[in-house]
Amino acid sequence: MKALALAFVALSTQAVWAAPEIKSWINPACARGACEVKSVKLILTKTHTADYAGRALVAEFETTQPAQLKKYAFVQYIRGCLYTAAADGTKRMGTREYLTRSGQPFKHVGWEIDSASDVDPIYWSTKNPGWDELRGFEITRNANYSYTDPNNGKEPERWAGKTSNITGRNRIYVADTPTPGMTGGSTNGKPSVTNSSLEFRICLHEISKIPKVLETPGTLVADPIVCLDWASNFVYNFTTRRFQERQTLDPYCL
Repeated sequence: MKALALAFVALSTQAVWAAPEIKSWINPACARGACEVKSVKLILTKTHTADYAGRALVAEFETTQPAQLKKYAFVQYIRGCLYTAAADGTKRMGTREYLTRSGQPFKHVGWEIDSASDVDPIYWSTKNPGWDELRGFEITRNANYSYTDPNNGKEPERWAGKTSNITGRNRIYVADTPTPGMTGGSTNGKPSVTNSSLEFRICLHEISKIPKVLETPGTLVADPIVCLDWASNFVYNFTTRRFQERQTLDPYCL
């Protein structure tokens, strides 16, 4: 969803707190001494109350040398939908900015590139990469990634593609907070909730192999180094008056 900062929400005393879920991949080629990318890690934080439910992501990749960080980037895919629902069964599909077009249905039946404000498939891509005459260094396509860990509670610092920003650092990060499930809305004048039933697949690629523009949103970029799946999938139960986490997408999204 391309959001660098994690959301902070005033939570009720009914919040269910849990340790972050970690998904990771260790490059087996490193054991043979022949690798540039050492690992990929997803840190998933869940917030689940009666009135608010969602997951936040921090994704990182680590290389053997800091200079190699500019060679790799994530591509994220999304499927599912976001919609409002009322107790009487009334539903209305949400809308979003998608591939620079506003007011698009927030519905992805199959895997599609997750990008709002540009058509570059790189997750959190830089809009104007290239040589910066004023500052005298190359702005990479992953320059919007942060070189400080968003999990430390501080605003992430964008590395900008400048080598001095990552001296001694072998990791860079992206963070995302998809729109969560929330109560307190209205649909056709009736009290309603927002249901967020979304699945994601995030893949690490060599930037040189990622096209700058894809022909269709459902095009999958070839030759990923690794892909990891995650989800933020919560639908409100009007009987129990609480969000429930789902293991499969809501049929309304399909």
